[in-house]
Amino acid sequence: MNKFKIGDIVKISKCSGYYGCGKSSNNPEDTPGKIIIAHGDGDLNIRVEWVNGTSNCYNETDLELVKPRVIQDEFYY
Repeated sequence: MNKFKIGDIVKISKCSGYYGCGKSSNNPEDTPGKIIIAHGDGDLNIRVEWVNGTSNCYNETDLELVKPRVIQDEFYY
């Protein structure tokens, strides 16, 4: 089971080998991004779309949760 879910807001962990590649790259440091794909186990199984318009794939250990996705309650009358 994945630690992260689609829609979660994350950033690259300072412990990750991807941290520090620069804000203009597809590995921006200290920048929020949204998880758009999170599937099963395996290598690089989480895709994050960054606010600079780029995206890249990561392992769970490369990311830190900034804000979990918000699920709106639906009411039916």
